[in-house]
Amino acid sequence: MDEITGHKADENAVTKEEQWIQVGSNRQMQKTTEGWQLRVLWKNGTTTWEWLRNLKESNPVKVAEYAIAQGIAKEPAFAWWVPFVLRKRDRYISAVGTRYQK
Repeated sequence: MDEITGHKADENAVTKEEQWIQVGSNRQMQKTTEGWQLRVLWKNGTTTWEWLRNLKESNPVKVAEYAIAQGIAKEPAFAWWVPFVLRKRDRYISAVGTRYQK
């Protein structure tokens, strides 16, 4: 994968009104990526639409950075996992920097 060049949500995507669900006495954010596709430019020059669920597993940091840059990180399909991935990325970078300063 070279870069993500676009995104789209279909009618199955969870809306912001449906983002929260009641589980017992608690409200929880719905954890789903259903209905979202990202347009990917591959290294060989071809472009395809790929499901968010697949790209999130194979390239989570790149997808999270794309979501932030495009302003879609608050959408229900991204809101439940993007902050976690970016914090994890920052911890890894910090750990590597600390390790090499000794």
